[in-house]
Amino acid sequence: MTLQFPKNLSWVVDKSANGEHRLACMDSELPDIDSGEILVRIEYSCLNYKDVLSIFGKNGETKSYPQIIGIDAVGTIEQSHYSAFSVGTRVGLFSRGLGTTTGGGLSHYLVARADAAIALPTSMSSLKAMAIGTAGLTAMACVAQIQKEGIETSTGPILITGAGGGVGRIASLLLSQLGYQAVLSTRGTGSIGVNPAQVIPPLRASNFQLLPEKWVAVVDTLGGESLVTAIKSTQSGGVVLSVGMVESPSMNLSVYPFVLRGVKLFGVNLDRIDGNVIKQYLELADSLMPESLLMEFVRVIQFEEVPEYVNLMEHGKHSGRTVVKISSST
Repeated sequence: MTLQFPKNLSWVVDKSANGEHRLACMDSELPDIDSGEILVRIEYSCLNYKDVLSIFGKNGETKSYPQIIGIDAVGTIEQSHYSAFSVGTRVGLFSRGLGTTTGGGLSHYLVARADAAIALPTSMSSLKAMAIGTAGLTAMACVAQIQKEGIETSTGPILITGAGGGVGRIASLLLSQLGYQAVLSTRGTGSIGVNPAQVIPPLRASNFQLLPEKWVAVVDTLGGESLVTAIKSTQSGGVVLSVGMVESPSMNLSVYPFVLRGVKLFGVNLDRIDGNVIKQYLELADSLMPESLLMEFVRVIQFEEVPEYVNLMEHGKHSGRTVVKISSST
């Protein structure tokens, strides 16, 4: 029997018979809760670039429609068929197919696999957890890899491309809190809110196989020529973390930076990281970033404002993090 709720309003992507995708708000039915699943009343979700890709049928994952979007969610368990989680527990759900192959966070209720949920630290507000979200956890994974590679705060500057976005802004804050020197590459400096000396224009393509060595590490959110230029200018033995493809999923690059300079290139995908490690990242991010600093580049919008902010993201007029208020915690 399908559970009935008075209004499970959701933002969904639907696909017409002629293959066109459209965003719509509808009352979505909830499936039965099976063993190992939980029912979550969602308090906050957020908007990510991946949601925009979904709306235009470009995420490469969604196969059936309509699909509720929203790759993140924070809320309270209302029903549980999983012994490790009791009713009333606050949990976060970050990526793991959310909003692309399973029900997404931009709805009022969600049935999810319990093993994909993370119990929130009691000291962490639901708003802060969602302000961090998949973007912040991805940034935390990059910082952890930089530290694992033995790169110390005194070694040299770390470049962040696409620094106006969620991953870039949080990576910048985390690195700053740890004492690293971050250099932010972005189109717009007005909304970054940091020392202008730390900000540079977007990287330009170059036909040279190698460029002067500048960066001990790179967090790249763009892909394409920006990633190529960043790799060419990474110092010997440096590390490059690739986390996005806003610019392009392709790159034209020789092996010179890897063979001659020993540059290491890592891909970072939160879905590939063990849930226990993600929980540690969430706790670390909570301890490193005071909520007051984090909220300097986080806006909170209402559920009905989602299409407006999707439009801004589509046209490159969006920066920072956008959290969506779904329902009250009481």
